[in-house]
Amino acid sequence: MSFNNLTSPVARKEHRCVHCWTPIVVGERHKKYAGIWEGDFQDWRVHTDCLPALDTCKDSDGGLCEEKHKRGLTCRAGRKGA
Repeated sequence: MSFNNLTSPVARKEHRCVHCWTPIVVGERHKKYAGIWEGDFQDWRVHTDCLPALDTCKDSDGGLCEEKHKRGLTCRAGRKGA
């Protein structure tokens, strides 16, 4: 069985953005993902403005990049010389 769900909740407590690793503060609308990806359950949150950048930041296996990024910036845009 597989499923995925992307919602837009308002934070009732502080969370950490999976893209920029900075806080998602109480009262901030953000994106929450819950689902199964390649057989593994995932549950993460991301700032709304970081979500488009998240698609550009994949590792060689297609998983989420482990680098820290500036809020809303893609991997390439956040690197020197890009």
